Amino acid sequence: MPLSTEQLLSFVKVAEFGSIAEAARQLKKSRATVSESIANLELDLGFALLDRSRRDIALTENAQAILVQSKIAVMHLQRLSQLASSVLAKEESEFTIAYDGHIPVSALSGLALALKQAFPHTRVNLHRCFGEQVKLAVGDTADVAFVLSKTTDAYEGLSFKQVGYFSQHYVVAEHHPLNGQSCSSAQLSCYPQLFLGAGYSKSFMARGLKSPNWSFVESLEVLQEVLTQTDNWSILASQDAEALVEKGGFAVLQPEFLALQPRLAIDLIWQSELEVKAVKQRVIEQSAQYFAKLR
Repeated sequence: MPLSTEQLLSFVKVAEFGSIAEAARQLKKSRATVSESIANLELDLGFALLDRSRRDIALTENAQAILVQSKIAVMHLQRLSQLASSVLAKEESEFTIAYDGHIPVSALSGLALALKQAFPHTRVNLHRCFGEQVKLAVGDTADVAFVLSKTTDAYEGLSFKQVGYFSQHYVVAEHHPLNGQSCSSAQLSCYPQLFLGAGYSKSFMARGLKSPNWSFVESLEVLQEVLTQTDNWSILASQDAEALVEKGGFAVLQPEFLALQPRLAIDLIWQSELEVKAVKQRVIEQSAQYFAKLR
């Protein structure tokens, strides 16, 4: 029984829209072509799919019995076609990007969207993690990773390149005693500090730790709640900090010990020995332009 993808897809679309004309429009085919596909499918199956005794489109009992499996078959056939196209084009069928959770997701989402548009047959995934988990993901669950910049010896066995920077702000709730004044490092150290994510590397903590009393929270939502209810403070990426201020109830401090707004470098890392296919090559060559938009 040689059923074709075109036949099954025509049947599924007619069933979905209840109209041969609308199914044809959705498939960008003529009504005659869709009608012919349905008729040929009926011949191959050995029973009618449409009740032609009615003025409107109605499925026969036999058609209703095979509709769900027909939809599943179409989905698998389309996915197989996409995989075949990816193989011919030497594209990855699936591509996963791991990234440190402190890196603003705005750059990653822009990159992921561009990849989906350039490689429509590749499924692009973003995987958020913290600290050493990001590095460990490369070659395991992820094809590449964006990490907070480290010394070159930390990348043993990996290829890497610096792709950009992102700025940070010191954030408190509006009721915090230091809000509205220029504060010193000593003043900051008198209040508890919150880190977003429990996977900070030692090098990051060495750069960001200002208070002897510190703790971790696992999400930005929890961090907001703790800041609102306490005199804690935190260092956040500029995009996250500005979003909180815009939301209301939060403020950005102006520490007097900062000559310049603190910035963290971002590196792209990938397994050196693995083949660099089309999607990975595009990420290596063009990801810097998306991080250049970060302030």
